[in-house]
Amino acid sequence: MNSIQKYSCFFVFFIFSYCYANPTDNILLQKGWAALVKDNENVAFRYFWLANEKANKEKKYR
Repeated sequence: MNSIQKYSCFFVFFIFSYCYANPTDNILLQKGWAALVKDNENVAFRYFWLANEKANKEKKYR
């Protein structure tokens, strides 16, 4: 496999992963990722834990 084919495969993979990426509508997860980017791990884990509890409650009522 030559380098042009190799890089074109990476490019196609990148395009498909970008197209099928699913941004979340969950505000708690968004806040958690924002806190994690700012190196506030404790705050981020609290938001992730709250998002997990919320998801478990919603799953329970379905």
